Amino acid sequence: MKINEKKKALRRIYVRRHRGGRRALAYWLDFTFTAVIVLLALYLCVRPHFRNRVAAEALTVVCGALALCIYRIVDGELLRRSVKKLREETRREISMSRLLLDPDGLFDRITCEKGVFTVKSLEAVTSDDVKAALGTGGDAITIVTFAKPTEAAMRLIECSRAEVSFIAPHDYLGLDPEKLFPAGEEDIDAAIIKKYGSLLKKPHITKAVFALTRERAIKYLAVGAGLMLFSLFARYAVYYRILASLSLSVGAYVFAAEELKKRALKRPEA
Repeated sequence: MKINEKKKALRRIYVRRHRGGRRALAYWLDFTFTAVIVLLALYLCVRPHFRNRVAAEALTVVCGALALCIYRIVDGELLRRSVKKLREETRREISMSRLLLDPDGLFDRITCEKGVFTVKSLEAVTSDDVKAALGTGGDAITIVTFAKPTEAAMRLIECSRAEVSFIAPHDYLGLDPEKLFPAGEEDIDAAIIKKYGSLLKKPHITKAVFALTRERAIKYLAVGAGLMLFSLFARYAVYYRILASLSLSVGAYVFAAEELKKRALKRPEA
């Protein structure tokens, strides 16, 4: 992949993750719908204070533009933080993956002291492993491993009198995986594109527009609830409630449709 193509691909991944997986068309439709409702509500709030309708409309536009600028600044900062967090998490995942591919080097550094037991398995710490660790004696036993204990192993620990704790080899040695196996920026780019490559695929336009997510529903419900609450104190209460009902209806529909979709996916085939 060329440098420019890689940058564009990463940018699309960052933005779509930040938008909850929504494509540009779906995002802007949501944004437009919300903006129209908010502007209408703002106009209804401003109109009683002006005799001149044009003045009220002008103030509404100015306030709307200011709100848009603030939204863009906040959204841009949230996107920046999201990208930074993603790259930090990916960097650590790469380092940990490389560490797991060559764990013997770490286990060789661990001295076999009393109360310290090592399990080199990457899959799971079994009840047999716990039994062997308890057999070393002592009231406090530390099991050094990358794996997690099975349910049977946990039951055995609960029945024992000893205090058993688990710790990863690099934590036990006080070493940082990112320093042991550093990941470069190109490695991070490649890992992100591989992991989130599905976000780059172009879906059917209808599916992109009507993709149902809980995030979208919450946004519509929040706007509707806010307008309904404001209608209790403002003039033109009927109009506020009409807008609120519209927003609440859309949010409820998205919630219901998403739930039905999940149930359909979970339903076993006949």
